[in-house]
Amino acid sequence: MEKTEKNLYTDDLKKDLKLYFIIAFLVPYIMGIPLYMAKKKGLDVTAFPTAQMFMPAAAVIVIILRRKIREDLIPKKFFYVYLLSTATMLITCMLTFILDKNTIVNITNISMMVFSIIGIIVLILEGKEKRRAYGLDLKNTGKILLLSLLFLFLMIVRLLLGAVSEGGMNELLKVLTNPIIWVTALLMFINIFFVYMPFLGEEYGWRYYLQPILQKKYGMLKGVFVLGILWGIWHLPLNLFYYSDGKTGLISLIVQIIVCIGLGIFFAYAYAKTQSIWSVVLLHMLNNNWVAVFSGDLTGKSMENQVFDWKSIPLILGLVLITYALFAFSKYVRDKKYRVPIMYERLEEKM
Repeated sequence: MEKTEKNLYTDDLKKDLKLYFIIAFLVPYIMGIPLYMAKKKGLDVTAFPTAQMFMPAAAVIVIILRRKIREDLIPKKFFYVYLLSTATMLITCMLTFILDKNTIVNITNISMMVFSIIGIIVLILEGKEKRRAYGLDLKNTGKILLLSLLFLFLMIVRLLLGAVSEGGMNELLKVLTNPIIWVTALLMFINIFFVYMPFLGEEYGWRYYLQPILQKKYGMLKGVFVLGILWGIWHLPLNLFYYSDGKTGLISLIVQIIVCIGLGIFFAYAYAKTQSIWSVVLLHMLNNNWVAVFSGDLTGKSMENQVFDWKSIPLILGLVLITYALFAFSKYVRDKKYRVPIMYERLEEKM
């Protein structure tokens, strides 16, 4: 079956994108209502950001199952496991209102681990051809590990420069010279097998599905930039009711957009260089968890109720430019020959 370049942007694709934004964006925004209510009641709301992370990939999976393009190559069992895990996370959010904090935390963590393990097993059993057809194959593991170490180095540079600017060098040095912190950071490479589901949730939606479409429409770099803005705005409910203290949500959102644009550039570089969605899944997991580790808070609670200041925006912008934004000059981000094919193009090759 042949399709022209022009036909890649048909009414069907427009319908798919509408469905994508309804599930990936509208559902998390609606979930912002119970998040706000739970926060007002003083309840633990850690299940909400985890559940929100599942939605972009859930949107792509619904599109795939609905469209049935090359149905024989769809890894249906893995996708059903993923949708079941998404439903479980959403239900857990609602249980926040009737169960105690420890129970909610246990349900969230155990569910994520169980579904992650089951998902790996099912995905392996699906076979290489199905994994490759829908962008779930693992390849270039050496490059992935090297990029992860580079990302760790850049994060440390960012933390050091931030500490120098804010006068917190002594506290940061205490953390960086703590061997337990480094052991914990390195163990995260193993931990990914047990917690990858929510990170796949974002990256399968952002990098696998939406980024190639935006790059095809707007150009390589502009497409990544647009995605970074969308990715940042997607965090709005969390910026208002989770990350910020409730009074500095707008500043939190601006900071989020800046960071997402910077990370998006580096993630686009890593994805194009490795041609594997698992590279950015690992980087995303390391980013979220290393932030907690190197802040000295292994619980991750320091991410909640932060007080943001307008004066911090120039500093954050500068740190992002020095570390991640420099990769905008890489051929993998600028040259269209390194654009990862959109999902529809991948499947056309199979027809």
